[in-house]
Amino acid sequence: MEPLGPRACAPERRLGSALLQALAVMFLCTAVSDPSWLHVQDGNRSTVYGVSEILHRGLNWTARDTDYPLHTNWLIFLLLMAICCYLSILIGFVAFFLDFLDTRKCGKIVVKLSSILHITTVLTSAGALMLCSYLYILLIQEIKSQAAETTKDSVWFGESFIFAIVACVMSFGAATLSVIHAIKYSRCPPRGEPQRDITEPLLSESVDPAIQGEYG
Repeated sequence: MEPLGPRACAPERRLGSALLQALAVMFLCTAVSDPSWLHVQDGNRSTVYGVSEILHRGLNWTARDTDYPLHTNWLIFLLLMAICCYLSILIGFVAFFLDFLDTRKCGKIVVKLSSILHITTVLTSAGALMLCSYLYILLIQEIKSQAAETTKDSVWFGESFIFAIVACVMSFGAATLSVIHAIKYSRCPPRGEPQRDITEPLLSESVDPAIQGEYG
C-alpha cells in the first residue's frame, strides 16, 4: 500500500513575521526619534511632548513656569512610554533574528520563544499607546481647570503617535503569523527534520530470524 502524500509542513524560516517585525521596529524607531507625540496649545503657548524629550532633558524640568500644563509628577508617564518603546524595539530585534533561524536545527524551543517575543512586542507597543492616551486625557482636564473655556484643538496627537499605532499593528501581524507557524510546526515539522516513523515500534518489536529458527 503506497503512503499518502505529504502534508503541508511548516516552512523552515518565518520570513513573513520577520518582515512585519522589521517594519514595526522601523516605525517605532521613527516614533521615538520624533518628539511630537502630543501637541498642547495653551493660549499663545504651544508645547510638544514626546519620548525623546524626556530623555534629552534627563527628567530635570524644575526650571519651568508655574503654569506649565504638564505637572512634574506626570513625567513618570513619559518615562514609562520611553521604557515601553525601547523594550519593544529591543525585543522586536531579537524576535526578528530568531525568525531567520532554520527551524530544522533550532527546534521547538526557539519557535515558541519567537512567538512569545512577538507577543511581548505587541504588549509593550500597546502599553506606550495607552500611556500616551491617558496623558492626553490628563492634559485636557488640566487645561479645562485652568482656562475658562477649552478649544477643540487644544490637545492633539502628533505624528509620532500615528507611527506608534502603525508599529503596534505591524507587531500584531508578526505575532499572528508567528503563532500560526508555531501551531503548524507542532503538527508537522519542516521537511528534513528527523521524524519517528509510525511503524518504528512495530519494526523494533519484530523477532530476529535466528531466534525464530531456534524455536522452529
